[in-house]
Amino acid sequence: MKKSKILHFAPAYQNRGGGIYEVVENLSEAQCANGKSSVDILVLETFVGTHPINKNIYNLLPSKFNQYKLMFQVLNFLFRRAKSYDIIHIHGAWSVQFLLVFPFLYLNRKKIVYQPHGLLSPDTIKKNWYIKKIAWFFYQQFFIRFSKLIICCSERERSDLSSYPLASGKLTIIPNGIDQTFFDESSNLAPRKKRFLYVSQ
Repeated sequence: MKKSKILHFAPAYQNRGGGIYEVVENLSEAQCANGKSSVDILVLETFVGTHPINKNIYNLLPSKFNQYKLMFQVLNFLFRRAKSYDIIHIHGAWSVQFLLVFPFLYLNRKKIVYQPHGLLSPDTIKKNWYIKKIAWFFYQQFFIRFSKLIICCSERERSDLSSYPLASGKLTIIPNGIDQTFFDESSNLAPRKKRFLYVSQ
């Protein structure tokens, strides 16, 4: 059986944690399990986390405007490899690094999965709205227009995104996962040591 090839484009993937990091990390681990898929993750050049054996992490996305060499390397990477991926999963919104993947959206629109992680909600857009209005006009709207599927993490996010005509028929809800051991009854029934709690005002 042929392995599927998946690219995660995630500027916010940082070893310090956070929502997008956890989603990409857990999702890519599941995709790599039992050799089902070959996974690449495109991240900021400042990423200093461990590079696992079962997936490839490429520190190519520039964190500054004057990193022209890295910009060229990203464009070259996408130009050479974009067609080979079965899925291109894009995470987040508004980052200037999105401009680098923007030229490849239209030609790869049948394989683009977009997950804004709540960053297109009305409350989020209110912050620095003038900058985001410019970003929306130049590139952000096209990630909705040319995506095959848009993943929402909640009913509220789907409701927010349904106000965009470009998102019509593309929205699906996949809640952010919780480790199954959190609900493991056997661990909850295990003997516990007695503890003393002191509360004072």
